Amino acid sequence: FAEKDAAPDFALKTPDGKEVTLASLKGKVVLLDFWATWCGPCKAAMPSIQKLHEKYTDKPVAIFGVNTWERGAADLAQKYMEKNKFTYGLLLKGDDLATAYGISGIPTLVLIGPDGKIIHIGVGFGPGEDEHLASLIDKALASK
Repeated sequence: FAEKDAAPDFALKTPDGKEVTLASLKGKVVLLDFWATWCGPCKAAMPSIQKLHEKYTDKPVAIFGVNTWERGAADLAQKYMEKNKFTYGLLLKGDDLATAYGISGIPTLVLIGPDGKIIHIGVGFGPGEDEHLASLIDKALASK
């Protein structure tokens, strides 16, 4: 998949069993962060994802960590997020979705516009990536 393509729909569950679909998020800017607890660069990116979540709390923006290629107990991801006080959404068992998006390494961040089209796919999380994402989110919000 590439920018301007329609993002593949998904139905993934939160730790409490609630199903989240891309269709249910239509009209919102959606940021998906594909990650796992064994992935050091993923964990290093999470405080920045949390800051974005806090920045856009009152806006039509939905941010989810999509737990992918996890090894070990089913509640590892949830426990890690709780321990570190990360309050953005968590979606479990993202392996098939990662395949659908053609993701080969994590962290990968996928930003989807209110129209359901992909705005940006970023592999890895370097310095300045949070500002870059914020400017893309602002632009998407402004174009609604």
